[in-house]
Amino acid sequence: NVELRRPLFVARILQKRLGYTAQELDVIGQDVRTMQGTGNPHKLAKIKAGETVLDLGSGLGADAFLAAHSVGQDGRVFGLDLSQEHVSQAQHRAEERGVGNIVRFVRGDMEHIPLP
Repeated sequence: NVELRRPLFVARILQKRLGYTAQELDVIGQDVRTMQGTGNPHKLAKIKAGETVLDLGSGLGADAFLAAHSVGQDGRVFGLDLSQEHVSQAQHRAEERGVGNIVRFVRGDMEHIPLP
């Protein structure tokens, strides 16, 4: 598993500066410490219940977990990443978080997405 060295409060401060709300960070929880810090795609996405979301470059899954919260039990979230290690760890975290039935992580290149 990824070592979580960054203190939680520091990670929350950094992600707030990138546009995440306190409510979104509460949903992300401890996984905020694994975020890479590229910005908040949820700010403009306006994800709704029941939708299907594709998270390109999903890394360790924090944004996908936030999307799962938005789509609910009737929606689906696919996370795509080049790193098999990230895909495996993210899927493991999805199971631990109880969203493994909503979120699926796959290894692949965004120019050749391995989804139907």
